[in-house]
Parts: sequence; C-alpha cells; structure tokens
Amino acid sequence: MKDWHVAALAAAVWTGALTARSAPLVVLGLALVIGVVARRPEVLIVGCFLLASGLGARSNHDYRPLQPARFDGQVRVLTDFELGSFGARAEGRLADGKRVVIVANGAVGYDLASVTGGRDLTVTGSVAPIVASDWQRSRHLVGQLHIEMVERVSPIRWWHLPSDALRRRVGAGSQLLAEDARPLYLGLVIGDDRSQTLAQQARFRTAGLSHLLAVSGQNVAFVLAIVRPLLARLGATARLLAIVALLLVFAVATRLEPSVIRATVTAGIATFAAFSGRQSTGLRNLAIAVSGLVLIDPFLVHSVGFQLSVLASTGILVSSVRLTNSLASLPHMPQWLAEAGAVTLSAQLFVLPVLLATFGPVSLVSLPANILAGWAAG
Repeated sequence: MKDWHVAALAAAVWTGALTARSAPLVVLGLALVIGVVARRPEVLIVGCFLLASGLGARSNHDYRPLQPARFDGQVRVLTDFELGSFGARAEGRLADGKRVVIVANGAVGYDLASVTGGRDLTVTGSVAPIVASDWQRSRHLVGQLHIEMVERVSPIRWWHLPSDALRRRVGAGSQLLAEDARPLYLGLVIGDDRSQTLAQQARFRTAGLSHLLAVSGQNVAFVLAIVRPLLARLGATARLLAIVALLLVFAVATRLEPSVIRATVTAGIATFAAFSGRQSTGLRNLAIAVSGLVLIDPFLVHSVGFQLSVLASTGILVSSVRLTNSLASLPHMPQWLAEAGAVTLSAQLFVLPVLLATFGPVSLVSLPANILAGWAAG
C-alpha cells in the first residue's frame, strides 16, 4: 500500500470510531479479509472503517456508569495519588476491570502519598456513578470509589519495578532544583504534574506552552537520543529488544499517557521497519500506529491529548520540510530559525482547530514562545 492509502486507512478508522454504528463483527472481519486477499486498498479502507465503527459501538454499549453501592475489596491503583485540600485522588481499576476515580477524604489509615501506580489496595467504602464526559470516556472511568479505610497495600509487582525506579531517580534528581522549579521539571520529564500550581499552569497556557508542563511524544524521541550511543554497540536483534524494553518502561513510568502511547508505538513500528530492512516513512509509521491503537481502544479518539499528539505529528510530517524551504529562501533568514519556525508553525496550524474548540482563543505569542522555548525543553 502507498503512504496515502495508509493515511486514508487511519482517517477511516478514526472516523469509524467517532461514528460508532453497530454491525456484526463477523461481517466486518469478512470485509477486511476480502480487502487483504484481493489486494484492494479501497476495500480494506472501507472494511477498517466498518470495523472501527462496530468496535466503537460495542465500547459505547459496554460503557455503563456504576450504581451506588457499598464496596469491600481490592482496587488496583493506576496513577499516583494527587493530594489536595480536600483529600487524595487517583485512577484505579476494580477486580471486574471497571475503571474508577479513587477518592479519599480525610484519614483512611494509610499514607496514600506513598502509594504508587501498580499497587493493589484492600479497602472498604462505597462506589457512586460519575457524570460521563468525553475526557472520562477516553479514560474509561465509569464511577467513583470513596475510600473509608485502607486495610492493606500490596507490594509493587516486579514488572513495575523498572518504571518505579525511574520515577524515583527523576524525583530524587529534582531535589537539586529550586522548589518552584521541581513541579515543572517533573511534569516535563515524566508527566508528574500533581504539584504544579494554578499560577504556573495559567502562565504557560497564556504563552501557548502548556504542552511543556506534561510529558508528550517528544519525550520519547529525547529518551531514544540519549541511549543511542549505547544501543549502537549492540547487534541488530539486541538493539531491537532493548528499544522495545526501553519504550515499555518509559510508557509505564509516564502512566501510559495517550500522547506517549502514540509516540512509543510509532517509534516501535519505525524501529521494527528498520530492523526488518523495510522502507517506511514517518507518515506511514504514524498512520499504522494510530489505526492500530484506535482499533484496540476506540475511546482514544475522545482524548484531547491523543488528538493533539496525532495532529501535531501529522503537521510536522506533512508540511514542515516545505515550510522550512520557503522560510529559508527569505532574505537574511538563518537555517536554524527556518527549521525551528517551520516545525512549530506546522504543528500549531494542525492543532489549532482542537485548541480553539477545547480551550478557546489561542495567544499569538505562542509561535515565538515555542521557537524560543523548544530547545530549552529538549
């Protein structure tokens, strides 16, 4: 398939997940098989659209808010607890797989600040429904679990040890910084924005730099750039396995944020293409990653972070090179400024519709601010 076929397939999958119309999955699967066997891209694209639509409809059907009830049992903590004036909050998963917001107001018999993602809590309390929104739907949150007492906290599981160690080391390193700089550093490196003040968030949002306050896809590129000299010493197979392991650890360490998931899967596809000797462009890798992720989880299309990540990456891949050449042709335009301006402008133009629809007016200072702050963030 050509690159534009793969891009059209990703657009079809995205549109199908948004429309979400019920249909027998057997029929949808048959359409896919016909497209693959007949080697007809247009049939495959239509089949993927129908499949994404059917999977989206099934996800909508299964998304049901919890009913009020008492709760005695285990809940797995998925994110670190965020401490506030009125208690602590985190996301968790019940034994039946349903995701909830864990809320603890007052003393619960345990210091929740020390509970990291991946641990199981044995608690008593109650569950209540939640008012569904696009954000909560994108996180698969169906209710609230109000904790009254924590009976037991399980040890951290072995597969969480590398990511937990990474977060602890980054947290320890942040102690060298000034107190007001630590939350910015933790948010930028591992997506831990719990301690950022409203004033900090407001200043960055006004300047169009709010994406720097949380982990994003560019972090994955930075991580791979840091370890590249070490990976170069490994053989091809060992390098592939090392990159996959590194991407998994970093994704878990950042608590599986949608933008990081998009970036890690895209990087994994690009790495596998290089390992297998296949030629693959950035746009093709991105389209394959988006198609696969949305088919696995149709609710990702409701995540603003995922939308911005996909659109910004698409803008950079589609228009940054041409825009760089256009800017570089201007009199007295340095090459480095043309490249930085082109990448920033390409990303900003593509995410602008989502920013306007979600957050309102966008400051004109965001373009020069991103050019000046981009290198510093790196």
